[in-house]
Amino acid sequence: MAQTPKKLFIYWDISDLDRKNYINKFGENFFNNTVPVLLVHNNTLDYSFEVEINDFANCWYLDVTDSKCEYSIELGRRSKVQNYYI
Repeated sequence: MAQTPKKLFIYWDISDLDRKNYINKFGENFFNNTVPVLLVHNNTLDYSFEVEINDFANCWYLDVTDSKCEYSIELGRRSKVQNYYI
């Protein structure tokens, strides 16, 4: 959601069931071994970047440099050890 031409507000909710499913699929240490990230895609200018966030957040204000662009945002987790996303 655009707050100003260069500030976006992102919010999300992860259910307890989703958290249990991640643990069942990736193991008990999944949340200890990964960090949450927002994958920000500027669909208009065709570039992406990552913003590391904290585990306690359920919303984030994000400053962007390009206004009048369409953005899509993905919530993901990046391994603390390896450079891949889940």
